[in-house]
Amino acid sequence: MDDLCNFIAGWGAGMIGLVVGHPMDTVKTNQQMMSKKVHGFYKGMLFPLLCSGTLNSVFFGIYAYCVKNMQELRGHPPNWNLPTTSGWYLDTFLGGCVGGLVQVVISCPSEVVKVRLQSGKVI
Repeated sequence: MDDLCNFIAGWGAGMIGLVVGHPMDTVKTNQQMMSKKVHGFYKGMLFPLLCSGTLNSVFFGIYAYCVKNMQELRGHPPNWNLPTTSGWYLDTFLGGCVGGLVQVVISCPSEVVKVRLQSGKVI
């Protein structure tokens, strides 16, 4: 059940972060393309909104799964993942690396689609 909670929390955090950050990202993209006008802050937002929750749920879920399993391999009880346990910092680092690696495999193609939607180019 904890793994499901991590996936759901990651999904929600990703969507909220996107709603806040997408307008600024759109302005940045338009400025980079030297566009003369902004067609709207939320242009092309649907696709990244759908992807953002998935990306964060994948990251948080894999991260939590890795940390929990590495801590169990060290002999700690399943719910004993506190910074006081041995190897906690290494397990946190490695779990973040694994989660980030899986997340980047998904996010790179979705970023290309997002930029094309923001710029008005056909996919």
